[in-house]
Formats: sequence, C-alpha cells, structure tokens
Amino acid sequence: MTQDYRRQFAVEQLHLWLTVGVVLNVIALGFRASLRVVNWGKSRSAVKDKSVSSDEELLPQSEYQAKTTLLEKILDSCAGVASWAGFCFFAGVPAWYWGFKLLNFWVAVLLSMIILSVRLLWGLFYHKMAKNRAYLITMGIFIVFYSFGASVALEGASKVWHEDTYGLFGNKYTTRILRQWQLPTMCPPGPPCHVYATLPEDASTSVFITAQTSLTHPNVSICWQPSNSSNSSLSCANSTRFELTDVEPKGQRYIHSAYIGNLTSDTLYDIQVVYFDSDMEKLSEKYDFIPMDYHHATGGYLAVIENYRTLPNNQSNKEITIVMGGDAGPNQIAAQIAQQAAAYKPDVIVVSGDVAYDNALRTAYYVYDGFLDLFKPVYKQKGWLVPLVLGAGNHDIGKDSMSQAVVNPDDYAPLWYLMFPQHSIRAVDGSLIPGVPNMTQRKTYFYNRVGNLLLVSLDAGYQESFSGPQLKWWKSVNDNHTGYAKFANYHNPIYWSSNCPTTNNVLDSAQVREGMTYWAPELDRSGYRSAWENHVHVFKRTFPIKGGLIDETGTIYLGDGVWGADPGHSPLCNETGIMATFNAAVNQFWVVHVNTTNNTIVYSAVDNKGVMFDQATQKLFL
Repeated sequence: MTQDYRRQFAVEQLHLWLTVGVVLNVIALGFRASLRVVNWGKSRSAVKDKSVSSDEELLPQSEYQAKTTLLEKILDSCAGVASWAGFCFFAGVPAWYWGFKLLNFWVAVLLSMIILSVRLLWGLFYHKMAKNRAYLITMGIFIVFYSFGASVALEGASKVWHEDTYGLFGNKYTTRILRQWQLPTMCPPGPPCHVYATLPEDASTSVFITAQTSLTHPNVSICWQPSNSSNSSLSCANSTRFELTDVEPKGQRYIHSAYIGNLTSDTLYDIQVVYFDSDMEKLSEKYDFIPMDYHHATGGYLAVIENYRTLPNNQSNKEITIVMGGDAGPNQIAAQIAQQAAAYKPDVIVVSGDVAYDNALRTAYYVYDGFLDLFKPVYKQKGWLVPLVLGAGNHDIGKDSMSQAVVNPDDYAPLWYLMFPQHSIRAVDGSLIPGVPNMTQRKTYFYNRVGNLLLVSLDAGYQESFSGPQLKWWKSVNDNHTGYAKFANYHNPIYWSSNCPTTNNVLDSAQVREGMTYWAPELDRSGYRSAWENHVHVFKRTFPIKGGLIDETGTIYLGDGVWGADPGHSPLCNETGIMATFNAAVNQFWVVHVNTTNNTIVYSAVDNKGVMFDQATQKLFL
C-alpha cells in the first residue's frame, strides 16, 4: 500500500458500500423482472378468459384481479425499497469520506444529495411518478434528512484492532455519536487521568514525566525531591502543554510533559503534579471531586504524588530487568500480560510498535487510555512509575513500512507523537538540548542508556528510510557507546519467522531487503547482543546470527510481537535453519534479566497465564 490508513479505511468503505449498493439494485431489477413476468402471465390469462365457454366455472374476475394486483404491489414495493436502499449505500460513501476527514462536511452532504436525486429522477420519469405529489414531497424530505443524517452519524469515524470494550463490529468501528453514547469522560476534572514516565537519553539522571488532565486544568508544574529526605529542597519545572482538543468533549484533554534532569542515579523521588487553577474549591464543587491541598512551596494545588526511581548508571553492577514485547492493544489478553509482567517488577517496559492500534486516528484516543491503564498494576507492584520505551509501528504512524504516504509530525500528528516525548531536543548539529521536544522535533528513532546497556529504538521504514540520516545517526551512537552492551528494538522484522514476504508482496520484500542490506551489517559491526522484532504476531527466537549464519558471538533475534494481538496461527518459514524456537498460537512477552556481575543475559518468554515456556542465556560482554 502507498496510502495512509485513513485513506485505506475510506477506500475499504467505498468498495463495501458500492458493492452492497450494486447488489441491492440487482435485487431490485430481479423484482422488476418478476413483476414483468406476472404482468405477462396476467395478460395471457385475460386472453384465455375470453375463449372459455360461459358454462365453465371460473374464479370471479374481480377476485382474480385483486390477487394479481396485490402481488404486483408487493413486487413493485420490494423493487422500490431495494433500489432506494442501494442508492442509500451509494450516498453513504461521501459520508464515510467525511467521517475519516477526507471530505468537507458540506461537500459530503451535497454529493449524497446528488446521488439520491438521481434515484428520485429515475422514479419521476422512468416510473412516471412526477404527478405523484405525495411521493415527490416524501422522497425530497428523505433525501435531505438522509444526506445530513449520514454525515452527522459517521462524523469522527475510527477503526481500531485488538480493543474489546467499545465500538461495533468486533469493537473495530466507532463514530463521534457512538463514543458520546458509550464512553465515560476519559479525562475528567480532578487528579490527572494518567501519569507516566518516558526516557531521555540518560536514564540515570533524567526522565520525562507526563500528566494528562482535563481542560479545566491548563497550568501544571511538575515538582520533585528525593523520597524520605527532609533536608532536600523541592525542585519544580513548568510543564510543556500539548492539546488534544480536535475530538469530542469526552476525549479532550491537556498533555503536560516535563523534562527533569540533574537527578541522582538509582534514587527514589517523589514526583508532585501541581495545578495552578484560580479557585480550586469552586472547581471541586462544580465538577464534584475532592478539593486539593494547597501547595505552599508553589502557591498551587497538589493534584497527586507519584514515585519514580532513576535507573542505575554505567558504573553500577545492579541487575536490570526489562519487560519487552510488541503489538499490544488494550484488551483482556494485553491486561493479563501486563499483570504477569508486574510480577517481575521490571525496571523498564519496552513495547516495540503497534502500541494501542489507534491507526494514527485521533478519534481513537480511547485506545490509548486503555493502553496506559494496562501498566497501573505494574506501577503498583513495583512501587513507582516504570518508564515506557515505545517504538513506532505501522498502527502507530498509520501507514505501512516502505509506504510512500506522508504523515507529518505536526500539531495534528498521531497520538504516538503527541503523548510520548522519548528523546531530548536535537540541535541541527546533532547535539542534545535538555527539554521536551515539540511535535515537529520528535523523531521515530532514539536511544536510552540504562546502566551499562544501550537501548536503541529504530524506525523500520515508516517515517525514515533504513539508510540515510537514521543509519548515519545510529552508527554515530554506536561508535560513541563502545563500552555498552547493545540492544535494538524495531517493529518489522529483518528475519521473519512466519508469513515470510514473497516477491508478490512488494513493500514487505523491500523492507526485508533494506534491513538485510543496511541494518544487519550494523548489528554485526557493533556487536548487538539481541534485536527485538515484532509485527508478525507469532513467537520466535533465533540462534545467535552473524553475517547471516549461526554464530555464538552473533545477535539473537527475538519476537515477533504478540503481546495482546491475536496470534497469527501461521506456519514457520525457516529455510535457513536459524529459528531456534517458534510458536504461532501463544500470547507472550519477554523478560530480559541483565546481570553485570555474572556477565549474563537471560531471555525468558512468558505467556499470559504466567507460564515460562522458553529461555536462553547469553554473555553480556564477549
């Protein structure tokens, strides 16, 4: 595909509704043909009646005509209803395009009116209904109401996957009206609806804290101080505010992100979210939430206190635990996976693309609410916020790998951009400036130092090519971190384990070719211990690979993205024999235990029931 998903979904509806419209009109023609047969039979019967002798017993002519007239009326009515229904499907296509924001509202209404008017004119002239004033008035009113009603009903259309709470047709489709009916207010006045952490480059001394609030709380500061330390002074930073307002009121909110730097490694901090509302008491009375305590240090109101622990620095020998996977989505299986992950008390959570399956549609904001809720049990079990590292996938950016479609990281960017700052501001010369990047500054590739580990998140052909600036940046990062054990995560795999691309699949074949040409050699050159791949919705682990061959000093490729997505149930493709384990029918995540003291990495695959069903050990440093 060379188009973004918004257009793809509109085209899907175009094909579906045109097909249904054509079928209904074919049915209407069938009724018309049946009516002709009845009329022909009636004419034949009338001719026969004239030739029958008078002494034969005949059905009274009036009853005979009444019966055939009723049949004619039924066939005529069925034909008219089927034909009008078919044209209603034709007229619904512009409303779908408006629903996905590909047409102006008034253009959609006008096009729907024109399509239905064609059917009206057909009835007026072909079926000789022009003199039927009641028909003319009734159908004229219907055309106006349907044209407006369809566009109103389909406003704010969205299509998602792997969400099991809201929507129609397998919880895939919602519209503005449906969400207004089904959803609660997702971010109501009062304490933040979500508070979470993401990582800048140095996870030992800095963090991004983001709080999502109602629009009634526009001014927010983030304050911090070491926990259980009465002598430390409180530090505060004004958050950078982003708006999610181009959706219905139930989904609207502010997203307040703050960069917190100059922290001490491996230290627990109190994180305080402070509101600067003019009159908190009146707000609490109006919106019915508990009044917040006055914050004497800032002159604001304390909304919530969370805890966050900075990660160890590269001199630490502390064991690090990472939970990672991909293709999540907010559903019961994903929640079960998160519950199982909580038992391992991870230091970092990595989801390598297809985070919430919103398809880059802001109207699908509610799936991010569900996704962020997944990790609240993890925070509770751990005792503090666990930072999220979220890679970019096709359902986050809203287009396929290697697609020619353009998705701009601007004020109407996908929610993946809007909600999650994941790197510092990058200057033109490549230097890093501490702070929260704005939308146009945000990249789909970044790195994080976690202890003596280098975690690199790459863009597998969505917004960036496999070569070009991203590859140049990546090589520079690798060369500047020679003393770190390296791990890469990205969405589309280099080594597919199932549904392996063929020459008929142009985009996926091109993606694999690019990955093998540019990324695999760099993974080998820089000695990456493992690469975390996703997208295919199966479980796999390869043998260590270097130069395309099994080599104990090489990179292990783990995957393939089946956190909450439906397992692929597709067969293994393993012509080269590099796959060590494979399962196409299990939801799972990976637990990565890194022990510097023992110089080991242990990779454990755990399913949604908590069963560890695969494990491999590797040296941390060769």
